[in-house]
Amino acid sequence: MQVQFSPIPDDDTAAAMLTAIACWLDSVSATDEINESPRSAWRAAGILAAQGLPPSRGATPPKWSTAERTQRATQWSAGIVGM
Repeated sequence: MQVQFSPIPDDDTAAAMLTAIACWLDSVSATDEINESPRSAWRAAGILAAQGLPPSRGATPPKWSTAERTQRATQWSAGIVGM
């Protein structure tokens, strides 16, 4: 963003404007940090993609053995032990 002032202010006025903007930015960022909810993984990935960065890979890659174990766990029964 570019801001142009016409007529050009003197040094004291410019310093006062910059100080006011800095104070406002400090107050806005302080309240945003308190009210900000944690980011989801999808939002974090979108932010990285918008910056042209590769997505982070924190989880282990899925394998067939994991899928098989998960499928068996859904069909598991306590059998006679659960009586």
